[in-house]
Amino acid sequence: MAQTGHIDINTYDFSLVPSLNKNRFITLAKGKFVEKKEKLIFLGNSGTGKTYLSIALGIEMVYHCFCTGKGITNG
Repeated sequence: MAQTGHIDINTYDFSLVPSLNKNRFITLAKGKFVEKKEKLIFLGNSGTGKTYLSIALGIEMVYHCFCTGKGITNG
């Protein structure tokens, strides 16, 4: 998936993977899975946006003040 510019969940073309539920992914972007210490696994064919979405999700976690390291910074 060739993307240029700013990586953002809102710029991902969810029609590339019809089985990916956009609303569920947007809900994940709120960070509840981090608070619950749940893990995510991205599975799919080459070029479907796994790396793009994982980076976009990481950026969202920073926007919501979640950080990597010893723990959650806002919890």
